[in-house]
Amino acid sequence: MNVFHGQQEYAFTFGSDHTTWPNISLARRYVIFAGNYEEAREKMVALRDDQWAFQYPVDDAFWEMAAKWNWTRVKAESLEMGAGI
Repeated sequence: MNVFHGQQEYAFTFGSDHTTWPNISLARRYVIFAGNYEEAREKMVALRDDQWAFQYPVDDAFWEMAAKWNWTRVKAESLEMGAGI
């Protein structure tokens, strides 16, 4: 389990139909936020409303999935509505 300054980290993934501006696909991408489950989720909702797919604790199982599916990490700033990657 990854802990950042005493807080758990959570990864958020996107569906194949999720995009950022100008219509760049977010498929196979993820972003990480620190905090407890609810705090991390609130950060994601503030950033993308309901435009994301799943929330995972950042642990060995997550890294195995990320490697298996060739997911790429993106910065939160690049995910704001109207931002490009």
